[in-house]
Amino acid sequence: MTDFALLAAACDWQPGYRQRLIEAYQATGLEGPAADELAAKTMEHSGGWRVAAILDEDGRRIGQVVLGLTERHGSSTGRIGELWTDPRHDGQGSHRRAAHAWARRWCAQRGAGQVVVRLAAPDEIFADSPVRGQTRIKVMTAPAAPPAGVTYRPMTQAEYPA
Repeated sequence: MTDFALLAAACDWQPGYRQRLIEAYQATGLEGPAADELAAKTMEHSGGWRVAAILDEDGRRIGQVVLGLTERHGSSTGRIGELWTDPRHDGQGSHRRAAHAWARRWCAQRGAGQVVVRLAAPDEIFADSPVRGQTRIKVMTAPAAPPAGVTYRPMTQAEYPA
């Protein structure tokens, strides 16, 4: 059995969430400062989010689901910012599946016509949600060389006064 308890204090969920964001960004190859900056930008919008602790059958907190609602053009959209469970306590993924269903139900009960999730890495729990866009990041270790036959020069002040 999986149960859920809404968390009221940001200090109960934000530090772990921010750290997992940073680790996910770093796993894609982003250096520490860039990962920190992306996580900080995400956290700037966390004031109105709702977070539920995921509890196991013994009432122990084993994860969390971070949710939000936005209104756009008269339509409500649910957002799942994170669905995380401690891998030591969710071997078969049953708590994750229960949390996914709970999150979608929570959004629907509040009038959301769709649920959007942003992922730092692929997650099979969201496989039934189509991909609408992707952000890809390539860490540059050296300047890119121009293709064969292409030359370039810096623009002059007269060509680009701004």
